[in-house]
Amino acid sequence: MVNEVGLPGIYVILLVILFLYRSFPKSNALYYTSVFALVCVAVLRGVEVGTDYPSYISDFENYYSVERVLAATSRTEKGFYWLLYYSNSLGIHYIILYGGMFVTTLWAILRLANYNRCDKSWVLLLFYMMGFYFMSFNIIRQMFAISLILLAVPWLFERKYVLFAGVTFLTSLLFHSSEMLFLLLIPLHWYVNKVNGQLNKTILYAGVIGSFVMYYVAQRFLFVYVLQLLSLLGMGDTYAIYIELAADRESIGNTTSMLYTILALVVVFLKNPKTYIFETYAVVISIVIFNLTNVMAVFAYRLFIDFNIFILFLIPLMLGELRNKEKRYFMAVIICFCSVMFTYKYYLNNNGQVKPYYFIFEDGK
Repeated sequence: MVNEVGLPGIYVILLVILFLYRSFPKSNALYYTSVFALVCVAVLRGVEVGTDYPSYISDFENYYSVERVLAATSRTEKGFYWLLYYSNSLGIHYIILYGGMFVTTLWAILRLANYNRCDKSWVLLLFYMMGFYFMSFNIIRQMFAISLILLAVPWLFERKYVLFAGVTFLTSLLFHSSEMLFLLLIPLHWYVNKVNGQLNKTILYAGVIGSFVMYYVAQRFLFVYVLQLLSLLGMGDTYAIYIELAADRESIGNTTSMLYTILALVVVFLKNPKTYIFETYAVVISIVIFNLTNVMAVFAYRLFIDFNIFILFLIPLMLGELRNKEKRYFMAVIICFCSVMFTYKYYLNNNGQVKPYYFIFEDGK
């Protein structure tokens, strides 16, 4: 794993473009330039840019027949293998397939941003600096599943719960079972709109602080017991590696949990308790989930991303309603949070092995 300090020039260029768009948010030229640049860098990346990308390419090459799909014994949902089979049958190149999945992800996010009347310059900058962009280099299947469900989120907001549940269930069944967590948004949305008219900040403070304390307790004292429990459940060989990985990457886990905890506390403190209640609960719950599962490294991201994706919309919505001193304070917090997170993950470290970057038409040397 390459872990040299530094940032590939192409990532710096993307950062500059996105900051320019943030500075001139009404510029259609900068909007389309930002989208085009993000798509090109993601779609045309080399085969080793991203930890999981080589395995996705291998899967594409392996599942070219019905027999291969039917004989598959991995835990991957069969819908994804059928997608690979039909892509192969139609002569579609893996760059087109996985590129299309990324475009779907970005389109779903921008579509929901339009639905919520969010400032897209903030949405794209957060998508990049908070790491969702680079996650799409790795957890391709999960991000694609999330994007399909995000396309159905307007039904959730319109209280068409059956339609939203149907899309969520089918998407999870076909592409990534962990997206069943999205079904929990239905009772959350019902609760926000029918039972509780404003945020309960006391509960949110307690959840965030309590989960952060529990993370440190689990990290220092419960590793051995978690491994023993997994062994008793017959899952030791499958999941123990993630527990051990969490121990090896303790500093990254500590920094990420601390940053998200601080952000959650600031959001709760500044948030108007009567607006965007659903998005606030979703984001804060995601951070609680992250703290509680961070002891299991990879699973923390896998579980919290479903709810945390709403942070791309909550922050622009909050910035739109805050005024004067509070708005400047919150904007400073967001810029500091994103800068520290981005620097720590992608400048000082190589989260997701997205460095070095090279295009598919280069040799990567």
